[in-house]
Amino acid sequence: PECNEDWEEFKVLLQEAAEHTFGKKKKASNDWFDDQEEEIQELLKDKKLNRSALRDRIRTLKNRWFQRKTDEAETYAQEKNHREFYATLNEVYGPRSRSSHPVRSKDGTLLT
Repeated sequence: PECNEDWEEFKVLLQEAAEHTFGKKKKASNDWFDDQEEEIQELLKDKKLNRSALRDRIRTLKNRWFQRKTDEAETYAQEKNHREFYATLNEVYGPRSRSSHPVRSKDGTLLT
């Protein structure tokens, strides 16, 4: 019992020290609406907007975000900054799926 309490205390102290030193982990993916969240929340609070006007404004925000990302990617490509170019592409398209699915025959044997 005492050992478990000591372990829990050590665990909490270690987690607090790590958080203080390294900070919280940031979200890996960055969707267009994450950058626009405040504006979108304000639009949703506006009761005067009808559904189509709200949809149009949100679509405009989304298009502006994509336009900024394409401008960034184009700039990085012209500068031959491949690291930032591909990082920008990953922000837009997300990480590539690296999973492969095996192909099996009708009787269930794996085809190679």
